[in-house]
Amino acid sequence: RGELLLCISLPHLLGLERAPSLEEILRSSRRLMVVQSEGTRLAFPVAEVQGPVRFSPRDLLLLPAHVQSSSPAYTHGLLSWQNRSVGLLDAGLLLSAVNGNLL
Repeated sequence: RGELLLCISLPHLLGLERAPSLEEILRSSRRLMVVQSEGTRLAFPVAEVQGPVRFSPRDLLLLPAHVQSSSPAYTHGLLSWQNRSVGLLDAGLLLSAVNGNLL
């Protein structure tokens, strides 16, 4: 009646400064984002979920220098959305990195 999924800390994987521990994230998060790609299903604790957002590639902004140095391989660029800057992550590279670390 259920399924066990591996739960991954995105801040830790992305190498973000002051990344909270997985336990802190789970205590403060009430939601899990489940991602499936090529037969792999993983869960990520999230603070909020907004749903799919459509955008044009022309809307993608360059990453600031301090972001480029922390996780350039996973981040394509920034989108301006609802008065926020939102990073666009490469799901394929992210899942490949997770799978590579599991082996």
